[in-house]
Amino acid sequence: VEFERYGGFPSALVRFSDRTSLTYELEATHQEIPFDRGVVAVDGRLGVIPESRFLAEPGDGPITAKALGHQLQLQHDFTSDWSLLLGLGVRDTSLEG
Repeated sequence: VEFERYGGFPSALVRFSDRTSLTYELEATHQEIPFDRGVVAVDGRLGVIPESRFLAEPGDGPITAKALGHQLQLQHDFTSDWSLLLGLGVRDTSLEG
């Protein structure tokens, strides 16, 4: 059983002052994996069939999952006791196969 998986998760922080900062985070992933039907129990017992055994149809082709996410956070500390944290996130995910 073959699979392909890779991703990147860079982030950046900009500090405008000692009290204000802006953070950007990116998530980009791609994976192609066989369709997994789960764990098989024999007579109600798990672990009878080894994990290395592939029970699906190898000719079905892989499931392709992609995700692209962006997150932005603005933090401002008014005092040592009070701060404001604003965030915005957007995510696009696809699953094919």
